[in-house]
Amino acid sequence: MSKVQKTEQPAMSIGDHLEELRSRIIRCVIPPIPLAILFFLVADSIVRWFLVPLYAVLEKHGLPTQVQVLSPPEFLIAEMKIAFGAAVLTAGPWILYQLWKFVSPGLHHHERRFVYFLIPFSTLLGVLGLLLMYFVMLPVILDFMVTIAGNVEMNTV
Repeated sequence: MSKVQKTEQPAMSIGDHLEELRSRIIRCVIPPIPLAILFFLVADSIVRWFLVPLYAVLEKHGLPTQVQVLSPPEFLIAEMKIAFGAAVLTAGPWILYQLWKFVSPGLHHHERRFVYFLIPFSTLLGVLGLLLMYFVMLPVILDFMVTIAGNVEMNTV
């Protein structure tokens, strides 16, 4: 007769759960901060990359390829938002790993095995979704917005 060992972990108290959650949240928040600083240093290049579809749509409609900044801090705030978004997107795998490390002890073995199937496909679908947004949906949305804005008549007083 073979012996099957069960590796049950002792039950955690609510305080232990909260402490574990707190440490995981701190580990999730720390990496995006230096990444945001790094992305802020290259934010001009990222903004230019985002403007490529807009310029294509503006040229298609025979409009000048210029964008405006209406207030002094507007472009700085936009660059900060882009840097923070890129940092969170880049740190996403680490954040998901921390979430998994918090949740996995509460799952059975047969429930844990699905994550090895789901993570690669979720990552692939996420990347495909971003590519779909940038190359398909963004040009369609910008074309619609420029068309609507071009049909608005300017009233002079």
